[in-house]
Amino acid sequence: MTRARLYVLLDAFERDIRSNLVRYVVSEIGEEQALGESYSRADEKRSREGVNGSGASIADYLDMREGYDLLNINRRFLPSEYADEVRTQTLSLDRLVSIRNRVMHARPLLAGDSDAAVSLLLQFQARNWPELKRMLGQLRADPSWEPLVTAVDDGGFALHNLPLPDYDETGLVGRAKEVSELTGLIKRGREPVLTITGEGGIGKTALAIAVAYEIVDDASRPFDAVLWTSLKHEKLTAGGVVNIAGAARDITGAALPLGAALDAGFEGSIRDLASALEGLDVLVVVDNLETVGGAEFTTLYEQLPDSVSYLITSRIGVGQYERRFPLAPLSKKDSLRLFNDFVRARHIQGLDRISSEARVQVVTRLRNSPLGIRWFALAVEAGNDPVQLIRHQDQLLEFCVRSVYESLEASAREVLSALSILGRSVRVDEFIVLLERSMDYINVGLQELVRGSLVRREGSSSGDLVLQP
Repeated sequence: MTRARLYVLLDAFERDIRSNLVRYVVSEIGEEQALGESYSRADEKRSREGVNGSGASIADYLDMREGYDLLNINRRFLPSEYADEVRTQTLSLDRLVSIRNRVMHARPLLAGDSDAAVSLLLQFQARNWPELKRMLGQLRADPSWEPLVTAVDDGGFALHNLPLPDYDETGLVGRAKEVSELTGLIKRGREPVLTITGEGGIGKTALAIAVAYEIVDDASRPFDAVLWTSLKHEKLTAGGVVNIAGAARDITGAALPLGAALDAGFEGSIRDLASALEGLDVLVVVDNLETVGGAEFTTLYEQLPDSVSYLITSRIGVGQYERRFPLAPLSKKDSLRLFNDFVRARHIQGLDRISSEARVQVVTRLRNSPLGIRWFALAVEAGNDPVQLIRHQDQLLEFCVRSVYESLEASAREVLSALSILGRSVRVDEFIVLLERSMDYINVGLQELVRGSLVRREGSSSGDLVLQP
């Protein structure tokens, strides 16, 4: 289920909470007594939204947790059956509130959020929750309906300009351990530059977004601001690779969103950005750095204040400044979960009926790549033949490697071409004979290919080289 559909479902439940509170409790003891300590907070929220007087009930400005807690406190005013349900379902509310906050406050969704929310809401008896019943019926009747809603960012503990992730339909699958580890490294603060490295489509951007939101919402306030910029200028769709309009093409262009997060009218240079960040503890997140390379990052790094830390995603890395955080492909189990959840969320006919064995073959042929799995499913949804897509992954492979290939030095291109033509593992001494090049020349090329995740070694660090699958 998409974020928008989850939003209206949770909103319907909240409206039932508030209307039942007014119907059974406020009507008996009055609004101020019924709301208790929540009265002033809700009244302040109503005033901030420019609503005064008797135009709207203050109870309408309670959130899910506040409203439900007030129903529990005042169960003596509720019909006995309803009071029993409110009491027995209290334990379910903790997880439901967490999901609600992620959905409505523009935070990344976790794997399983959608299924968990629906399962928990179905435990509430329909006759006590008319708006919830109506919305469940509407969503079932029209699986393609996408409500027009806007999640409101609650700000967190740090200023930020983070984008919403593009994995709302499934949540972030299989990366909980990596999110925890990388968040810990950033908060420890020993390395000013952390780079998430790995092959194209493996989920580096998704991980960076999830970690950045963890930092924003950290009550210990490790940073005053978390600022995002991206050098991604292409995206892969079911129809192929398309350019992103207005995308930054160099590090100077990438600096503009960083300054604009502090001042909407910012149009200055990197030096101007440095002045704006002076005295602030800031985490700068740079996505897809491989499209411009490490030399341009050096310009940014050397001009911004020492109080700035960096989280980068790149297939290649930036060199001497960084500590690398290599990202491995998803496990087979997590790849299958992503495939199943995505197909179910989008109701993709054809893929929802294939056997378990066929699903394993699909995710294996797609190299357990999150991008590959989504691309394949969307392309099938658009009417493409799944067998041909698996056999001919040209669009996917081009998107994943082109930006890196175009930046390779001549030695790396020669080694890569030899590997591609031979189609087998190759020893280092074979390259010397095949290419008629020196050991130093071959090693320079090999090191660049390994850094770019285009080749991997079999066995020891001095073992044979094979093309990255």
